Amino acid sequence: MLEVYGVQGLDEHAKGCVLVNNYPIKTVKIFGRVLSSVHKNYDTNGRTNPNNFYIITVDDCSGDVSHINVKIPESCIFELFNEDSLVEIVGHVLFFQDYLRQVIGDRLTVLSIGPDLAVEIECWKLILATRRHLKHPWQYKADVVQRKEPKEPKFSKRDYLHRLEKQKLRIIDPESQVPQVLSVSDSFNMEFIEVTDSDVHESSDEMQLRQTPRLHTFKTDNSSQCDTDIDESSSFPFDEPLIIVLD
Repeated sequence: MLEVYGVQGLDEHAKGCVLVNNYPIKTVKIFGRVLSSVHKNYDTNGRTNPNNFYIITVDDCSGDVSHINVKIPESCIFELFNEDSLVEIVGHVLFFQDYLRQVIGDRLTVLSIGPDLAVEIECWKLILATRRHLKHPWQYKADVVQRKEPKEPKFSKRDYLHRLEKQKLRIIDPESQVPQVLSVSDSFNMEFIEVTDSDVHESSDEMQLRQTPRLHTFKTDNSSQCDTDIDESSSFPFDEPLIIVLD
């Protein structure tokens, strides 16, 4: 780890991580036949010392130099074993004197007390599969991100109907509309008054003039007599008697 990553690999080196090809490995599993074992006992006065351990030499028959010494604490061994037993040891790598490596066992499992061809074949299947996997270095492949066009948000039918109502109530520029003409007839003088939309923009003076009441005069019929309180001999602003009608 230090040879490849240098100072940046100190943390992983302290955790017992090793490189096989370019695979970082922290936990190892060893399978083989027990050739010999040495028990280191530090008990004093009948008290069990937690520092007691075994040194087990295991041979997996993988080559000329196929044996390895494994140090395993006494507290991790729960089964009895002897020479020629087939065992499986799971542990980690411990560095001492910086570069020397030693396998420390965390768990020991006895697969067979004596030789067993079927057990060896099953273990070798696993070993060969692991070797084939570690033979080819791994390569980092970034995830392929597909860029898609942003989708328009989905609206419910209620939102769609609400949008249509807004379009119906949308205010349009009054100048772009065709002015509407309304005809109003006067019941007294039978004159037609045209009112258009443009009258809305009239000035306040013109609006005030339009709101002024109009006076209409009608001549009385001389053939018929009218009973009025006005004296004919009195002064009257008109030459002839008139009737004033206020709209």
